Amino acid sequence: MQMLLQYGADPRLYAADGLTPGQQSSFEHVRNVLESWDIAMTESMLQKMQADREKQRDDDRQVTEAETQKLETQLLAAEKEYSTLEKQVDCCRMLSV
Repeated sequence: MQMLLQYGADPRLYAADGLTPGQQSSFEHVRNVLESWDIAMTESMLQKMQADREKQRDDDRQVTEAETQKLETQLLAAEKEYSTLEKQVDCCRMLSV
């Protein structure tokens, strides 16, 4: 139980019947751990997890933007090459007429 709490389990959550984990537990030592747990630690972990999720979203957004920019650059180069080749084909057609 202690390890679960240290990794972010929230002892304040309610089950479908409205009871907390401490209220549902039939083991006194589990209830004692839950009752003595410093909720400030849970809050701190939850805030850190939220910050980590936000950072991951920002990192993912930056990667997506970089990939999009790369693809747009490749597209512009391909369009330019296509235009150049199209002009060459038109020129060859004119010469063969």
